[in-house]
Amino acid sequence: MTTKREMESMYYGTGSVETEKASRYLQQLCKHFGHKIPAEFDEWSGRLTFEPGLCLLRATEGRLDVYCVAREDEKLEILRKVMGDHFERFAWKDSLTFTWTEGLAGDAPESVRAAVVEE
Repeated sequence: MTTKREMESMYYGTGSVETEKASRYLQQLCKHFGHKIPAEFDEWSGRLTFEPGLCLLRATEGRLDVYCVAREDEKLEILRKVMGDHFERFAWKDSLTFTWTEGLAGDAPESVRAAVVEE
């Protein structure tokens, strides 16, 4: 279990991409990773628990966001690379890539902070 205090010092990155296939890509990523790691998902949201950290996925009409949280900057970079590389392979026909931003998990959206603390 991660405490609120621990969560605030964790590293956080958001990958975003504009696409009309957001839900499809979310489900494809979660199904793929679900063969190897714990994965929970529905049509519009997903949760992937990797060894280096946690990735939450959110699809809306026209947009896919991936929120990754890790205890170390190096582990966040691993999550970004894994998610980005797999997404690019799945979305190669559409030539899509994530645009990433970073910060501390304390600055993440409330829904992301809550998911990390409940872990």
